[in-house]
Amino acid sequence: MQLTPEQVAWARCRPPHQRTPWPEPGQRVLYRHDPYGTLTEAVVEHVESSYTGDYNVWRFIVDERGQPVVVGGRRMMEMVDDPWPDVYLQTDWGRVATREARLDGSPGWLPKET
Repeated sequence: MQLTPEQVAWARCRPPHQRTPWPEPGQRVLYRHDPYGTLTEAVVEHVESSYTGDYNVWRFIVDERGQPVVVGGRRMMEMVDDPWPDVYLQTDWGRVATREARLDGSPGWLPKET
């Protein structure tokens, strides 16, 4: 799957009206294991959003001059506008850590239509 820079930019920060709410533990979602593979049902075990080393979820805060915001000798962080956290699922393939399948045909979880 060859991605364009525009597709990557959209996946990392979608417009607010196109964002999918994070799933909750116990919720049933759809899961695609392989690119363009079949969607199967899975159960959410955990959503990991606390790891500040994940730049799909957290970023360093900068001021209006682009300088890091430092408080008490530590650089401050904030959640990105459209976080893309790891979601742990129980699937047909066992327990997996994946992210939302934001691009057409990509592996990952998707909301289950009700």
